[in-house]
Amino acid sequence: MNYRLKVMLSDSKIIVPNGIYFHLIVPDDITFLQLHKIIMAATNYLDYHLWTFMFKDNYEVKILYPDDDSDYNRYRVDHGDVPITFLDATSTPLSELFSKYKKCTYVYDFGDYNEFTITLKKTYKEPLVYGVMDHNGIFPPEDVGGIGGFIDFLDYKAKGKNGSSEEQDYVRHYENLGYKPLNPVATTTRIQKIIREGELN
Repeated sequence: MNYRLKVMLSDSKIIVPNGIYFHLIVPDDITFLQLHKIIMAATNYLDYHLWTFMFKDNYEVKILYPDDDSDYNRYRVDHGDVPITFLDATSTPLSELFSKYKKCTYVYDFGDYNEFTITLKKTYKEPLVYGVMDHNGIFPPEDVGGIGGFIDFLDYKAKGKNGSSEEQDYVRHYENLGYKPLNPVATTTRIQKIIREGELN
């Protein structure tokens, strides 16, 4: 079976009408690690921060390491109202959870807390071409400081040459970290490679 998923940056409607998002078609048997890699490909993030998928505070899917006793894990276990089941992103297929839930939260970089809502929009039994179907807006650059930092970045960028030298340097720095529009053709090619080769890209 194939899924149509919508991946939207949370709170992005305050920046761009209708929000910053992309739709994609993927098979339901890819792993959550593959979906993470696909999101990296679409957002131009450099993939060097921690990340997780959360389903209604009942399930959390991420890379699991032996004897993982991180502060983040302790916080989730100690402060959650509902016991959390941790699942390994390297082996858990999308179908295991999207067959029960239609929506999840994905977080990349617990410092900036880049939060996305992933929604299952439709399922298909027929074969389809995998890749990006639709998109809107440009995702924030890496390490810009979450939504607040992104708003500052866009403000400085809009000033252009009228901004201070520090503001212009700020914009150049973050543009060099991959701030560019989603290229659906190139991203689709990368997505198909991730699907074909597993988590490698």
